[in-house]
Amino acid sequence: GTFRPTSDYNSTVNVILLRTGGPSASASSTTPSLLDRELVAEHIRSSNDDWFQRQNPMVTPTRETDIRAAFTRACQKRTHDDANRERVDPTSPTVSLPLAECYQVLFNDEERSYLTLDFFTQDWEAFCRTDNETTGSASDTQSSRLEG
Repeated sequence: GTFRPTSDYNSTVNVILLRTGGPSASASSTTPSLLDRELVAEHIRSSNDDWFQRQNPMVTPTRETDIRAAFTRACQKRTHDDANRERVDPTSPTVSLPLAECYQVLFNDEERSYLTLDFFTQDWEAFCRTDNETTGSASDTQSSRLEG
């Protein structure tokens, strides 16, 4: 199974309702409830995780297997490509692929029509900034280190 968006895909939105009060609020209370933004953000994250990981995953086990095989082929090709021979250490357990090549491997033609390379690159750079802020590590925004 692969992600095949229907004609309704571009018309789909997530709707989030925020209500003050809740089950523990007193019906006679005149004190407004304060919104806990951290709890709201966590609820949205956990709801999205549940939907996209368990209820409606975009990456099925079959698609994951296909992606892993495609990355293996791309890494092997890069390792054995004469133009790259001087830049690739055959004894190294990792191979670096340019981000644009990773994009081509990760997404099929239909998926790429919804997520352009420019948007993918912006997402990658935002992820790397977040990763840097969280871990203090320097991420390479031009390539991805992949197990060979």
